[in-house]
Amino acid sequence: MGTEITLDVGGISLTYSKNHRGMDHESLYQEADRKPIRSDQLDYDYYEREGEDPTPFEMTFTRPLKDVVPRLELLGFNLDRVRREYDSVAESWLEEQRSTLDDDPRTLPELMSFEEFRLFAVGYPIESLDNTFALDTDRGGEEKIQGRFAGMAFDRIPTYDPYDIHAYSERSFFGELVNILHPYSVMRLLAENKSNNSAAVDWQYGLLVEAGWATEAEFFPTPGGARRS
Repeated sequence: MGTEITLDVGGISLTYSKNHRGMDHESLYQEADRKPIRSDQLDYDYYEREGEDPTPFEMTFTRPLKDVVPRLELLGFNLDRVRREYDSVAESWLEEQRSTLDDDPRTLPELMSFEEFRLFAVGYPIESLDNTFALDTDRGGEEKIQGRFAGMAFDRIPTYDPYDIHAYSERSFFGELVNILHPYSVMRLLAENKSNNSAAVDWQYGLLVEAGWATEAEFFPTPGGARRS
């Protein structure tokens, strides 16, 4: 099974690694951001029954999105960079699709412009999205997962592939749709909606350390704030 570590914003996972630290996010945090937070990977009934203190497993770096934005800007993730990255992703995706069509008479969909994608990303406060777990194999499960996005022309989003979508709720489905850029670019876009100001940016590492896949020494933020790349 293994142990997962993710970088989440408002409960939406932007990065994922299993049995290793993966991408280093120390530059987003300060030591004061280290605290225990409940984990959905822990069986709390078991820990309560055994009387163990799960705090070491719950250790997390957490910081409100509004306080992460200055770090993102220092690291170069401003809106101009996000725009350039989106345009590059869109053009690469179109080139890939053109190479597979050859003489196929089908036409490629008109991809969202960056402005359309930006408006989509900021149009739905994270907290407003239903995070109730559902399976797409359940009756009506796919519609429940897609929620208000059902019927949307998903193929206008660069890189969209229905077989690569791994969502369990409306919120996670939205995350899959917008998480097509560098995770810091995605956060910078989401921060444009001020309703997301208080969304927690969580990097929970305790389980990975306690399981022996990493050491606590690997999780120390840079003194004084974000590093420049």
